[in-house]
Amino acid sequence: MRVAILTGANKAQEEILFATHEGKAALADYFGWDLITATDKNYASHPHPSWQKIDLIRQKLHAYDAILWLDADSFVTNPKACPMPSETAFTISADWCEPTPINPEKRWISCGNFWTVNKPEAWQYFEQMEKFKSIYANRSCCCWEQDAFHQVLWRSKLGREVTILPRTAMNAVKCTKEGISERIQYAKGDFLCHLTNVDRFAFIEELKADLRANL
Repeated sequence: MRVAILTGANKAQEEILFATHEGKAALADYFGWDLITATDKNYASHPHPSWQKIDLIRQKLHAYDAILWLDADSFVTNPKACPMPSETAFTISADWCEPTPINPEKRWISCGNFWTVNKPEAWQYFEQMEKFKSIYANRSCCCWEQDAFHQVLWRSKLGREVTILPRTAMNAVKCTKEGISERIQYAKGDFLCHLTNVDRFAFIEELKADLRANL
C-alpha cells in the first residue's frame, strides 16, 4: 500500500512544525512511508490554513492509497502505536473535548490527525464539505475544516465512512477539561501528543525523550 504522512504549516506556525519533525520522520522511517511537509510557499493567504489541509490532502491523495494527516503541533512519540487506516474513507479520533455522555447520533471528532483512504467516498465527502466552505473557511474562530467535517458526518450517509477511534488513539493532549469521564491526556506509550491549547514548546524535550525511549 502506498502511504504518505502529510503535514504542514504556514510562516506563522513553522517553528512548531520544525520542532515536531523528529517524531514524524521517525514514523516515516519505521513504516517506510513517504513524509511530505508543506511549508509557507504551499499556503495561500486565504482560506484559513486549517481549511487548507483539506486542499493539501486532495492534491496529494491521487498518488497514494492512504494519507495520514498530522497537524504541525502533533508530536509522534510511539510509531509502533500508530493506528492503521480502516476500510472506511476516514479513520479519526473523537475530539478531546467531546462531551460525555457521548451522543452516538452527533459525535465530535478531531481533524488534527486522521487517515484518508483513496476511495470514491473520500472524494465525495470532501465535495460535501465544500458546501460549507463559505460558512467556516474564513471565519475568525475555530474550528474551520472540522466544523464542515461534522456537518457531513451528521447530515449525510457518508458519515458511515468515518471510523471514530478513542480520543487518545490519535489525539492525546496535554490540556484538561472538567466533566469528561474518558481519558484525554497524553500518557507515555501513546501514539502522539497533540499540543493544542498549551504552551507547545514547554513539552518538546519531554516528548523527544519519550520518542527515543520507544524506538
